[in-house]
Amino acid sequence: MIVVAIIGVLAVMAIPFAMKARLTAQETAFLNSLRLLNQEMESYAMQEGRGNYPPDAPPATVPAGFEERTIRNFSWSNTTDIGGYWDWDRATNRSQKVHGCYAGVSIINVGRTSAQMQDIDRRFDDGDLTKGSFRQHSSGYIYVIEN
Repeated sequence: MIVVAIIGVLAVMAIPFAMKARLTAQETAFLNSLRLLNQEMESYAMQEGRGNYPPDAPPATVPAGFEERTIRNFSWSNTTDIGGYWDWDRATNRSQKVHGCYAGVSIINVGRTSAQMQDIDRRFDDGDLTKGSFRQHSSGYIYVIEN
């Protein structure tokens, strides 16, 4: 009985650590996807002419002209590692802005709290979701590719 009780206590103590490790791994995978998307979009813009990013696309949809690109372990139609959906956002011209920028990758319907998203921003940017390259907007969050 004592051994079972000790194992139970140890399990109760270990569960929060295991859950935290799982969240951290998901956040790391999410940040890596953002970095990879940034590289792919920059590569696309260089091939097409500086600043010629794909046109705006609906959530969970491959941007037009980007279909032939294969990004390892990534799909526009899959949910992100932190929940929610990928959404390519681009303004029609530089004088307009979409969520405060010309081009960026939005994440909508995120499955994290504001505090958790601020922690993600702290790992990636400046910890302030109102500015920087990773920001909050009215329907989610955006990683800014070009202001």
